[in-house]
Amino acid sequence: MVNIKEQALAYLSKDYLGNIDMIEPIRTDQVELIYVDDQTVFLKEKRSGVYMINAEDLTQANKVVLLAEDIQSIRTNLKQQLDFLQEKFNLNELFLCKQCVYQNKKPLPLETKLDIKALDLSYFDIISANYDLITKEDLKTHLKNQNLFGGFIDDQLVGFIGTHLEGSIGLLYVFNKYRKRGYASDLEAFMINHQLANNLVPFAQVKLNNFGSFAVQRKLKMTIVDKTICWAYNT
Repeated sequence: MVNIKEQALAYLSKDYLGNIDMIEPIRTDQVELIYVDDQTVFLKEKRSGVYMINAEDLTQANKVVLLAEDIQSIRTNLKQQLDFLQEKFNLNELFLCKQCVYQNKKPLPLETKLDIKALDLSYFDIISANYDLITKEDLKTHLKNQNLFGGFIDDQLVGFIGTHLEGSIGLLYVFNKYRKRGYASDLEAFMINHQLANNLVPFAQVKLNNFGSFAVQRKLKMTIVDKTICWAYNT
């Protein structure tokens, strides 16, 4: 008999690249599978607390998400579900993006002037003063776990990168005076190689119309998936 994890992966793998953000946490046992059938997977990612749903039918998708009482952040493949999710769970922000996936098993060549190393809590003040796309609590978690990596030139922090709690590469930032030198690509190449070394599939989610970031993904041989992934969340 097929178990629920195998059933979820079988359904999601019909669009492997488009669903890699759900497949990877399932594969690494980082989820609570709330509902699974042959056309729907609804889960809660344990590290981040975010919910994710992939479904073929809108009516079914809206019914299934009601199995969760309190949702602060949710991913859906159905753009037409966003109005329902925002109204039902009082979510005030939207993020529409495309998935970018590194399909090669071979690490990227990394020839850089940067000295890249894990950051700790001593860097909290400088990062929080310049980067506000995650909460201060999440930033502290990343730094405590040394899941955020900084690039240095002559002991000066140039920029940083990490992974969001659910596993996608992100948190990429280069300080203004060091931009346009290729450091963003260097940092992401490092992170791709770091993910590969930990037996993970490197992937990122890039906001629609962020043409600069898409250019970096292409440079790094990331596959940009055509479908749009939608997030609704509270700030």
